[in-house]
Formats: sequence, structure tokens, C-alpha cells
Amino acid sequence: FNQNIYTWFDIGGYSAHVGFLVDRLTAMMMVVVTFVSLLVHTYTIGYMHEDPGYQRFFAYISLFTFSMLMLVMSNNFLQLFFGWEAVGLVSYLLIGFWYKKPSAVFANMKAFLVNRVGDFGFLLGIAGVLYWLGTLDYQTAFNNAVLVSRSIFDLLIAGHLSSAIVPVLSEIEAAEGREALRRVLRAMAGLILVVVGAFALMILPLADPIAGLLGGDDSETVTLSAHLLPLTSPAIAGLLGGDDLETLTLTAHLLRLTSPAIVLLALFSLYSGALYALRSFTYPAMAAAVFNGTLVVLTLAGGALVGGENTITVVALAWVAAAAAQLALQLWGLRGRGSLWPTFDLRDRLVRPVLGKIGRLYVPVIGATILDIATTRFLTYALAASAAIAYGNVYIVRATTLMQFPQGLVATAISAAVLPTLSRSAALVRDDPNGGHAQGFADTLGYGLRLTTALILPAAVGLAVLAIPTIQLLFEHGTNTSADTAITATALRVYLVGVPFAAWDLLLIYGFYARQDTRTPALVGVVSLVTYTLAALLLTPIFDLYALMMADAVKHITHALISAVLLWRRIGGLPGQRLAATLFKALAACAVMVGTAAVMLPLTEGLANGESLSETVRLALLLAGCGGAYLGAAFVLRIDDLRGLAGLVLRRRG
Repeated sequence: FNQNIYTWFDIGGYSAHVGFLVDRLTAMMMVVVTFVSLLVHTYTIGYMHEDPGYQRFFAYISLFTFSMLMLVMSNNFLQLFFGWEAVGLVSYLLIGFWYKKPSAVFANMKAFLVNRVGDFGFLLGIAGVLYWLGTLDYQTAFNNAVLVSRSIFDLLIAGHLSSAIVPVLSEIEAAEGREALRRVLRAMAGLILVVVGAFALMILPLADPIAGLLGGDDSETVTLSAHLLPLTSPAIAGLLGGDDLETLTLTAHLLRLTSPAIVLLALFSLYSGALYALRSFTYPAMAAAVFNGTLVVLTLAGGALVGGENTITVVALAWVAAAAAQLALQLWGLRGRGSLWPTFDLRDRLVRPVLGKIGRLYVPVIGATILDIATTRFLTYALAASAAIAYGNVYIVRATTLMQFPQGLVATAISAAVLPTLSRSAALVRDDPNGGHAQGFADTLGYGLRLTTALILPAAVGLAVLAIPTIQLLFEHGTNTSADTAITATALRVYLVGVPFAAWDLLLIYGFYARQDTRTPALVGVVSLVTYTLAALLLTPIFDLYALMMADAVKHITHALISAVLLWRRIGGLPGQRLAATLFKALAACAVMVGTAAVMLPLTEGLANGESLSETVRLALLLAGCGGAYLGAAFVLRIDDLRGLAGLVLRRRG
């Protein structure tokens, strides 16, 4: 919760607000303050019972509790200062409570004078923040700063770099050995330090205009956004807006703090791609958990140590440290393979052709990604903002967050695991076209498609069936009502139509990548984006907000079908892979799961009482029942790939 209650005063371009910020750290401090206050009040009832200043003392400690809560709950530095001053005032009153005693008067005067010295430093710090950053509000600014760094990473690096390097590194490791792979990694690390490091350094002087593009709400910023994003209109570019000048200056400051994370994330992508090429999946799989865990621990620890106006800086630095932690994890996974220290010598006979090949693979991927962001994202937000259903973008964010769970859990994991083997098989086919290696490529791709089918269909169908209880547990709190849940559930279910196709499509795309062909998926992506745009524009007048989900499903279906036809023709089909049989068996098992859900949903309706614990128990029971029904049906129908996967997991645990 982060809300300004009212505007206190306006001076020039600065507006002072009274507002409150309640997050996990604040909630923990609220519990500490109120619990300690409860103990003090309880003890005081007896201790001060005979004192003539009984009522006055309780007034003081009640005001102290209020001041502490105001301090920890404030969402800006100015309100924090007044909370701190109120704490100091009550401390002065409590220390001199027995004001007839000279020792008490002397003590409270000494405390008053010492506190004024600290207050002077506090005021200087606040004045410096306001002068240099132009704001005293920080939460939105930090979110924007992290969003920029993360967006740059997603756009320029993320999975795209791994997609380009895994096939090449797999080929090098198979043909030249691990020593050659190590040399290439050292050279690529040096190149990343130079190129991405220079890019990160450019953020330092350009942080202010970047922050303006991200959050400016004035006409000049909107016009500038439209010029820099020529594929969008000024109205669409205006969707980037919404923050005031104060927030933007702090955003720029935090951008400078978080810019080193771009380099760390780029190196992480390189080394995780190397681990994938070596078919070592444990450390890349643990990266997200290490990142999030480091971020949470350092934020809580740092916030508790420094607190106050430095909290937002702690969070920004924790984000950089989290990026370093997941990089360190990948380096630990590569230990024992010789020195990986970056080198800037590109004269190695392996390095130049490898870098050229990776560059040729990377350019089409990043081009298609930029086009996707410049069309799909902006068009979606623009149409959602103009939809008859209010707060359309909120429902889109919630639905896409839930939709991405099965996509990431199933499709991304399987595709990343299959890509190195596909790359090796494709390399063998290129080296010896008549050696019978094409069947190995087809078998690997066929296994990935069958396993994806057996997992993504129940995940998508199950999420669609259990959409209401899932959304109730996660989002139906505070001002969110059952009507919001119904809208989000409908949006999610329409999105889920395209999820199986997106999962199959990702494997097909990786099939092209394994053959070191990134141009074809990029061109298919252009066709699917045109399809999305036309579908969104044509369907919006009829279906309003839900037209965007329909268009998204059409985009994934179009891309998957075209990719399947093209790859099928290039590899000569997938004979003997039992894809249709697996599809029909998985659909039949999903029908059993849907029937089970239809029985269990009414039976567990009593647990949907608005309490988190009851709703969590209900959702856990529904997941167990539906999951058990699907697995039982899959066992009876003999979906062999699932049985093989279960056996592999059991052997690993044993």
C-alpha cells in the first residue's frame, strides 16, 4: 500500500504530501512498535497507579506510539522528519516527566540539545536530497529505476544472448573440447565488459532523460517520447508518463546506482549459457531463487540497520548485489574448468569466427524483440487504457503474471534443457549429412514436444478451471472485489488458449536456433505481430478489453503453425514421434481433471470466506485433487513420457 492522503502544501514545483507506505518491512516494524507499546502500557498501569500524573503519563506514551507509527509508515522524507521530531518531543516530555526534580529537568534539557544536533544533520540530509534529487518520495522512483535496468537487460541480453550462444558453444565444446570453450568464454567476457560496460557508463550522464522518457507527464516529455519511439503515436508514448518531476529526479539517481547490474546480468547470461551448453542445468535453475533471496535478505538487513531516508538506496544496492550473487553462482558451477578471467585479446583463431557467428545469430533475435516491444506492448497498453472496462491495464498485468507461470515452469525449462542436445545433433548433421544423425535431432525435438504437451496442457487447463480460487487468494483483498476477480479470471482464461501454442512454439524456435538459424523465427515473428495488430484493432470494438487476449492467442497460434510447417519441411518431418497420440491422451486426462474440479469446487466453496488461510487450504486441496486426477488418468492412458520423467526424478532423489 502506497497512498498520498492529501496534499499538505505546494511551494513552487514541489508538493508536500501526507501519505503512507506499508510493505512487508513496514508491517514488521508496525508489529514491533505496537507490541512493545502494549507491554509498556500494561506495565505502566501498575507502576504509575499511585502517581498524580497518571493520565498525563498515558497521554505521553500514547503520543509516543503514534509518533513511532507515523515514522515507520510515512512514504516521504518530510513526513518521516516530523514523525522523528514528534518522537523527540515525547522523549523530552517523558524524560522530564517529574519536572519538579532538578535532575529530571537537567536530563531532558541535555536530551533536547543533543537531539537538536542530530536534527540539524537530518535536515541537511533532507535538504540535500531535495536539492540534488528534486524529490522526497522514493518508492515509485525505485520501481522505475529497476524497471529501466531490467528492461534493458530483457531487451539486449536476457534469454536472447543465451539463445544465440548455446548452439555455438555446444558446437565448440563438441568439436574442439572444453579448453577451447574456456578460451571463447574468456574472450566473450572481455567483450561484454567493454561493450555492455560502456553502455552502463552511458546511463550515468543520460539518467535524467531516460527517467524523463520513462515517467514524464508533461507535453514536452510526451513529444520527445513520440520522436524517440517513431512506431508509436504521442498518445501511446504518453502511456509512459504519470510521475512528477520530483520522482523523476530520484529515478535518475537510482538508475545510476543500479546501472552496474546490467554488466553483471550480461555476464550471468554468458556463463549460464555456457552451463547449458555443458548440459549442467542445476546452477542456472537456482539463479532466480538466489537472486530473489539475496534481494530480500539484504533489503531487510540493510533497512533495519540504516532505515529512514537511506532505505531506498539500500534496496537499489541490494538489487545490484543480487545480480552479483547469481553471477557468482554460475561461476561456482564452472569451477574446475580453468581460469575464466576476461581477456581482451581477440586474436585467438577461435574467437573471431565465433563472435561473428554469435553476432549474426543475435541481430535477428534482438530486431524481432524490439519490434515486438514497439508494437505489442505499446498497442496493448493503449487499447487497454481506452477500453470500456476501467483499469484494463491492471487486469492485464494480473492475468499475464498468472499466465506466465505455466509458460515459464514448463516451456522455458524444457526448451532450455533440450537446446544443447538439439545443437549437438544439428552440428553432427551439418558435419555429416548422410551419417544418420538427422534422426537424433528429430528424436530430441519430438521428446521435448511430447513432454511439453503432457505438462503444458494440464497446467493451462488446470489454471483455467481454478482461476477463481487462485485469483481470490492472490488478489481479492482490500479494495479488490469479486467483480475484479471475475474480470481477471475471464482475461486469464482467454490468454490461456494461446499458452500451449506458445509452449510448442518456443521449442520449435529453439529447433531453428539449434540449426543456427535465427532469421526464420524473426521473420515469422513479424508476420505474427501483424496478425496480432490486425486482430486487436478489429476485435476491440466487439469484445473490448478481452480482444487483446484473443489477439495474443491468435499471435501465438499463428507463430506456432508457421514455425511448425517451416521446420517440418526443413528436417523432413518427425516420423515415429507419436505427437498426435500424446496430444489426445493428454486431452483425455485433462477431461478427467476438469470433471474432478467440477465436483470439488462446490464441495470446497465453504472455505472461500475471505480468510487467507482458508483460501490457501482450499486451493491446495483443489490442486492436489486435480493434479492427482490428471496423473492417475495419465498413468492409465500410458503417457509414457510422464512416466519416464517420474522415474527419472525418483532415481535422482534416490
